[in-house]
Amino acid sequence: MLHDQVYDPKFHGDVPETSLTARGSLHSEGPNAEAVEQAKSDYETAGEFIRTMWSVKPYQPWPPAWLERAARERGMSL
Repeated sequence: MLHDQVYDPKFHGDVPETSLTARGSLHSEGPNAEAVEQAKSDYETAGEFIRTMWSVKPYQPWPPAWLERAARERGMSL
């Protein structure tokens, strides 16, 4: 009981077992070692992908001549 809590007899004393409700419990073991290793592998793959994408060089000059030519033939502009 808290020091400033007002005493109420219905909240104190013995409670018959029939009045109690059994409730389930939550339990978590966390990821297993295989899942952790797979996550590390996925993370490394993503990092490699990002590094590779930064090293890709686009067509130079952009847009390439064939694309400009095709656009002119269709009456479009890039």
